[in-house]
Amino acid sequence: CDVSRCSTFRYVIQKYVCNEMTFDGLKFDFRTYWIVISMDPLVVMYHDAFVRLGNAKYDESDFSNTVSHLTTGVGTSMWNKDSWASFEQLIKDHAKKHLPHLRDPVEHVKKQARQATGEMAAAFKDSVFKVGTKHFASENTFGWFAADFIIDNDLDIWLLEAQRGPALDESHMFRVDLNNEVFIEMFSLVNEVIEKQEAGLPIMPLKNQKTFDTVYEDGWVYTYDGYKRSDRKKTCSIKGVSEDDSESDDPKVQAMKRMISSTS
Repeated sequence: CDVSRCSTFRYVIQKYVCNEMTFDGLKFDFRTYWIVISMDPLVVMYHDAFVRLGNAKYDESDFSNTVSHLTTGVGTSMWNKDSWASFEQLIKDHAKKHLPHLRDPVEHVKKQARQATGEMAAAFKDSVFKVGTKHFASENTFGWFAADFIIDNDLDIWLLEAQRGPALDESHMFRVDLNNEVFIEMFSLVNEVIEKQEAGLPIMPLKNQKTFDTVYEDGWVYTYDGYKRSDRKKTCSIKGVSEDDSESDDPKVQAMKRMISSTS
């Protein structure tokens, strides 16, 4: 369909991330949770979640099997997941072999996710996360969200999307434990906010905050101080496309060439 004629459709176009880290040979992304415990003032908190795995051995240069490039349940036969603990071990093993200069590679990744979450909150504060609008007409409220990220072999993360109303299935025991931990603390925090606001007290600090990290608080945004992304990213190499094809008139070949150049 010609996009210019498909006025009833909306599209999101993202750059393809090359040199991705794999999980036992599978493409994967990692999910984080974030909660809005107050809208007035806006306070947002971050929590680790889990890993979503692809369904076939991953080769970023091979698009003959597009299923291997997916990490969601859409168009696939199953949806694999693994725990945050497994993700942390993957990061440690990778850093020990390839990035030994990182003193705490797990915290390095988590700090990036915290900053990205705080920046999302800042971007939404005057629209979606604003009381008295069509989204939230009440004086104050709370919300439950998620975000999905890809990580490359430099241990730099890339935001895929934010999620409203993330799935809460308990098909894995680690999800049961995670949900219990997250929801018990979340409702304790929300109840604390309600009690403090009714008493005319400031929200922060929160005595019930244990495993959540504050990433946005009434204008303050969490920042990973000193962080600098790798500036020498490896580009994609797509099978069936070479420099000899640069003069080809085949639109598919030209589209692949543009994809390669856009990821440099």
